[in-house]
Amino acid sequence: MSQVRRLNRMMHGRFKPMHLDVTVAQLTVLRLMADSGPMRVSDVAREIGLSASSVTGLFDRLEAEGYVERRRGQEDRREVTVRLTDVARRILDDAQAQIVTEVERLFAPLSDEDLETITRLIAKLVQGQD
Repeated sequence: MSQVRRLNRMMHGRFKPMHLDVTVAQLTVLRLMADSGPMRVSDVAREIGLSASSVTGLFDRLEAEGYVERRRGQEDRREVTVRLTDVARRILDDAQAQIVTEVERLFAPLSDEDLETITRLIAKLVQGQD
């Protein structure tokens, strides 16, 4: 299991957005919202497996940076929907380019056979989660 922990630390170090002023957790939330559209805080929390209060804290920081905006519901003012800004969409484009570069660099030393093995094992892990 120690090799898995080492890989996890290495991946977080490599994929931490380098010149982007967001954390990996914030980037995860932005990516989810880019794929899903405007969302309620509770829906984001459920999707990523964090508490609503943790996600609220993430949104506080993202809103302060101008990456998201909150909107209260017209009929129920207690309901808050969060939307991405254009700034966040540019951040995501930059992050995606960085991730592709880092993944290519990470896997470059591997042979085609190694890559096929990793692909097969990842598919097996993912199927086991369904």
